Amino acid sequence: MERVDFHMHSRFSDGMYSPEDLAEMARKAGIRIMALTDHDTTAGLSHMQKAAEKAGVLFVSGIELSTQLKGRDVHILGYGGPFPSKVLEDRIAGVREARKARFWKMVGKLRALGIELDVRMEEGVDNSWGRPHLARILAQEGRAKSVQDAFEKYLKKGAPAYEPNPKMAPDEAVGLLKKAGYLAALAHPEEIGSRDLAVFLLAELPFDGVEVYHPSADDAARAFWHDRVLESGILISGGSDFHGFSGRFPEDLADFPVYAEDTSAFCRTVLARMQNF
Repeated sequence: MERVDFHMHSRFSDGMYSPEDLAEMARKAGIRIMALTDHDTTAGLSHMQKAAEKAGVLFVSGIELSTQLKGRDVHILGYGGPFPSKVLEDRIAGVREARKARFWKMVGKLRALGIELDVRMEEGVDNSWGRPHLARILAQEGRAKSVQDAFEKYLKKGAPAYEPNPKMAPDEAVGLLKKAGYLAALAHPEEIGSRDLAVFLLAELPFDGVEVYHPSADDAARAFWHDRVLESGILISGGSDFHGFSGRFPEDLADFPVYAEDTSAFCRTVLARMQNF
């Protein structure tokens, strides 16, 4: 069966690999359609479009917006819209600035704990200002055994270097994506930590789809969301949420297969939208 992957991250946000690397990895993994969904940025999309074409993989534009409701993180994926998008960029530029400010506050908290880090950001890839990047530095400099260990010791909510991150609300994010010409899909609903809240959001907001196939969902969870999405009459999507971190599943793009057969309506819809530009 043909494979697809509608959720992955590059070095333009908090992933380990360049869009060029991801396109080649997708080709080797037998992925036919791929979307780059970096956090709060579309900066890598033009790179990914060219790389995917070279690799012979069909490309779908994407983005992942970070929102919050009732103290829970709610991530929302956008697909098939134009890039760059002034509508999106005008809003998410402020989000990225807030991310940078938060990053340096966490660096300051680590310094207060006696942990001095050699923090270097790659020129032109300025959207990596988040906990994953800081966790990688902590692991590389021997302050933690792994990225996951860095989160547990220092960066998760309640840990000594954690800093809250002000985020937009889900309704604003969905409205923003729609205005920019993107489909809006609820990302990994199991990671919200409340099915009741996820079901409420699907009932209240005009989502186009749900990421049913995701590493956070076991067979029972996938069945639950599959049935819920069919009842709602919206689209079933899926993706590996690949970052490329050692110790975080999936470590390889081939490790979590999503099939076109299981997401066929979504595949047709996003590919049709991509033909418009």
